Amino acid sequence: MKHFNRILLLLLSATCAYATGNDNELPDRVELKKVPMIRQKGNYCVPASAAMIAQFHGIKTDQDQVAELSSAMSANNQGTYPSDMLLAMQKLGFSGETLRWEGSADFYQHALPEIRKSLAHTGPIYISFRPNVFGSMGHGCVIVGYNDRHKELKFHNPWGQVFEKSYQQTAQEGYGIVLIEAPAEAPSASEDLIQKIQSIVPQFDGNFLMLQQRLARANQAHELVWCSRRDARDNARFARDTARDDGRMILELAFERAPAVFIPLSQSGDTQAYLFVTRPPEGGARFLVRKIDERGWQPAQLMTLGSLTRNWATAFQQNGHDEKIWELPMIELHPAPSL
Repeated sequence: MKHFNRILLLLLSATCAYATGNDNELPDRVELKKVPMIRQKGNYCVPASAAMIAQFHGIKTDQDQVAELSSAMSANNQGTYPSDMLLAMQKLGFSGETLRWEGSADFYQHALPEIRKSLAHTGPIYISFRPNVFGSMGHGCVIVGYNDRHKELKFHNPWGQVFEKSYQQTAQEGYGIVLIEAPAEAPSASEDLIQKIQSIVPQFDGNFLMLQQRLARANQAHELVWCSRRDARDNARFARDTARDDGRMILELAFERAPAVFIPLSQSGDTQAYLFVTRPPEGGARFLVRKIDERGWQPAQLMTLGSLTRNWATAFQQNGHDEKIWELPMIELHPAPSL
């Protein structure tokens, strides 16, 4: 129901010229008026664009949080690659895909139909423009509408401007988009799932990556997520600060995708136990946390997500390197078996 209401809100927030009798046909004009305008700080065009899209979908975040969760290229904006934008959105709990084109024919055949469909049914779209369109470097903007009669797209520029470009101009000056899907509400963890995980992971075995290997061998659907920034893995303080400042939001978004997660309990970077976290059946601000140590599974306790982030930052030894990397690892668990 929550996912249905979100989609309904998106459709109501679009201004359409007319509605056809055929659901497979799209209106000739769509404008998403509820996309906020966020003016970028410094070179943060990718984080600012991501924040516009996230806020449209009801996710409370800002460009500073997005920059911390994305790559060096996204943060410094030496480039505006669609892959960097997708990485930032995935860290915020969204799914999506990148689409590039080579030349006008490719744009009209493949990109434009997806742009129109996404704007009509899903929400705003990130686009990367080529260097020398907005200054010497590439630039990222958000597509917020289209008009078939005028053959143009409408954009939010994180410089603080709203502008239009023709379909042909966009084909020539842009080169890639990111189509974003908002996270659907995940199911609660069933008793069957909990019992299955208890049989796969009966006790703590000393290493979070070994936990991931156990799940893989048991064919348990899961995803290992690295929640710190890729270019800051040598910085223990950065990992701890990210856990403190953004950890609760990261975990909240994880529960938009998954019914249960594992995170490590790592004091001074060394993992001492696993924490198996699920949403309680009755809901509320606190979550059910089961600690798994060398003795096995301990009784569940109700805890806030913020309290779980204090000992999240974990040091990993790299093969063939003396230096350790610092990360915020998380394993999202899913009820369906892996294929």
